[in-house]
Amino acid sequence: MTRDEFIALPASVALGLLWDKSAGMREALEKTPAPAIPRPPRFDQAIYRKGGVTWASEYALEGLQFWQGKYSESAERGGEYAEMDAKRVKQLGYWIAWRRCEPAAAWSGERNRQHVTASAPSAKPLVYEREARRPESHAPAYAAPGGSFDENEDPFGDTEDPPF
Repeated sequence: MTRDEFIALPASVALGLLWDKSAGMREALEKTPAPAIPRPPRFDQAIYRKGGVTWASEYALEGLQFWQGKYSESAERGGEYAEMDAKRVKQLGYWIAWRRCEPAAAWSGERNRQHVTASAPSAKPLVYEREARRPESHAPAYAAPGGSFDENEDPFGDTEDPPF
């Protein structure tokens, strides 16, 4: 078999041939335990940037390693966010381990309490806008049309029966 014929073989067939033909390597590999294959992380991890937020699930391996290094430096310096950054370093470690085994796989899991399938990994993932905190989200559950709600006042008037 020529080199070109060997390269044209499917990977599983070529690896089988190498296994059969290399007795020394086979003996060494038989003594080595099989490595654990990392599972995909269950939850996505937000990576905050100046323009918004990106998600770890949409980063290629190099991007994940970059952000792990940034968070690691920040955690080592100490300060207000050191503990949170150390936690992010650990979480990005799971993403890096999985991305090494599955460099092109689209991740599927939970992001912001919703099941999503992420975009394919990229060196420049999409930057999403952060959700603005709206003052009305902190408003009381019921506000009377004319002003504030008095807890002692019946919101349905003088009716004895509920309106439903």
